[in-house]
Amino acid sequence: MQNALQGTARYRVSRAVSAVGLWLGLLALPAVLCLLFPGPLSTGSLREHYPMPFLRGLIQGGIFVAFGLGVVSFTLKGQRVRGLMAIALAVTAQLLGGGYAEALNDTFDAPVIGLDFLLLDLFALCVLFVPLERLLGKRQKVLREGWNVDLAHFASAHAMIGVIAALSVAPAHYLFGWVLDYPYRAWIASLHPAVQLAMVVVVVDLTSYWVHRAFHFVPFLWRFHAVHHSVREMDWLAGSRQHLGDVILTRALGFVPVYVLGFSQVPIYLYILLISFYAVFIHANARVEFGWLDRFIVSPKFHHWHHAAAPEAVDRNFSVMLPIWDDLFGTAMRRTDWPARYGLVSNDVPQHWGGQFVYPLMGNRATPNTDPATPTNKGKADGLP
Repeated sequence: MQNALQGTARYRVSRAVSAVGLWLGLLALPAVLCLLFPGPLSTGSLREHYPMPFLRGLIQGGIFVAFGLGVVSFTLKGQRVRGLMAIALAVTAQLLGGGYAEALNDTFDAPVIGLDFLLLDLFALCVLFVPLERLLGKRQKVLREGWNVDLAHFASAHAMIGVIAALSVAPAHYLFGWVLDYPYRAWIASLHPAVQLAMVVVVVDLTSYWVHRAFHFVPFLWRFHAVHHSVREMDWLAGSRQHLGDVILTRALGFVPVYVLGFSQVPIYLYILLISFYAVFIHANARVEFGWLDRFIVSPKFHHWHHAAAPEAVDRNFSVMLPIWDDLFGTAMRRTDWPARYGLVSNDVPQHWGGQFVYPLMGNRATPNTDPATPTNKGKADGLP
């Protein structure tokens, strides 16, 4: 029995070592490409503020660690493929110049990809959430089922961040430009940034509640949102599995009250930073208990039940930050346990990025995340109940 336990522990350690090595290799190689081609691959407005000596040292250190962990992984049973991949990525990155590669192209007239922002965001989230999940989460592989699909969604959303931002604000400007001269907007903008931030949280969260609920009850919208609910294992990367149509429409409608009310830029940016972190946190595989605060702040457990493949969880817990909206409108469900399964019982949502991108456009309607024999209100109406 003791040998079996030790074997299990060694296997978990070996998988963790190989996963970390592979992740570092996946981050290091594109980081070197950003050093070689900063013009087309990095964001000029951010590039001038980077602490380059520190970042170059970080990239070089990541290459060395990825190579070392790759070598160790290659010697471990069952981890040779990942070990070889980590070694190959690290060696390629080093041959291209490593952390001290010199720029080959520093100017670019066309729109940039913004690979640097993607890598920095991914690295920061890995550093923050991977240790958190290992300490506070249930046992789960670092490279769990579907991680590559979610990484593809993460990368595509970051690559399209400029387009998403433009499309998110355009409807508000076009439909509500006539409110710009209203005096109440100047009064709201003059309030203390902390007061404005609290107001932004309330109005955007209320709007997001109804937009989220619409994505569940309107069949056309549900086809887009079903992609997000196709995640079968929850962790910090799971929240990235969102169809671009879902992302753009949700952000566009959420921006309308912000634009109409006229909040100043500082609280808006603070809210974007806050919600970017919190959206990752509530999907994370971190068994954090909020206690009495669960009535006032959405916890990971509260949102995990929204993703549960259980009949009682269908169309529950729509709120992102403030569960009061679910309490007020009768959609709250609080449990002391955690879901046993996640995702959609139906397998009609493809489990690869390309298939998920075209899925909503194929005229399908995903089965809700419950047993097919269970009555549900999905598709019974063209609008909200």
